Amino acid sequence: MLLLLLLLLLQPASAPFACNPLKRNLVIGASFGSKYNAEALRPFITSFVDAGLSKHAEVFLLVHASQKNPGLVSLANKSSVQLMVAEVDYQHKASLRNIGIHQRNSTALRAQPNSMRWFHTYSALVTWAHCFDKVVSTDTRDAFFQADPFVHITRPGFFPTQEQIRVGVRTGGQEAGKRNGECCTLQHNPWNRGWLNAISPHAADELVRQYDGYTPILCSGVSLGTTDAFRAYLRAVLAI
Repeated sequence: MLLLLLLLLLQPASAPFACNPLKRNLVIGASFGSKYNAEALRPFITSFVDAGLSKHAEVFLLVHASQKNPGLVSLANKSSVQLMVAEVDYQHKASLRNIGIHQRNSTALRAQPNSMRWFHTYSALVTWAHCFDKVVSTDTRDAFFQADPFVHITRPGFFPTQEQIRVGVRTGGQEAGKRNGECCTLQHNPWNRGWLNAISPHAADELVRQYDGYTPILCSGVSLGTTDAFRAYLRAVLAI
């Protein structure tokens, strides 16, 4: 029943996906919205092929049904990219319960791409985890591959702890009118505050008070690890 539910919530845009024993690595990225068209995603998809990843990895691009236009479908088919159409109730607390996620807060996640992508990514991993050993989750419209990240995952000592996952962390940088690093703390970054408050009203303010203002932002734009570790990581995110 659980597997059937997830298959209904997340469907391939073209032919049904089938595991490939020669491709045990997965690259997954959320590409919701009109800005994620064929031209915007072409550098990401092209770099995936040029870096040699298509020989041993699959790509899941999570998109909305409205984005399934001929241009994007054609680009994906030529590059062996899987367009996964995500259809789910945006007030999806019940859906979270159905896959074993119980939120601590009483408010369901709202219809914001930054929060919805975690649900869809987790749904994909629950459904197709048996097909993959390693996962890279990444942004898509503003990211591209310069080399093969899966080479690093298999390197001895790459993971500093037994959790076998690495999450990108943004720790510096400057923006207009801000001191170095100020943009990267929760109390000074309206984008991240808005995302947390969309999950639960006043969540950002509560975190700032709880940690006496020391709230550095962990940027999860690029994360990589084993499939089991990645699922555990996403469960922790969704349990907020």
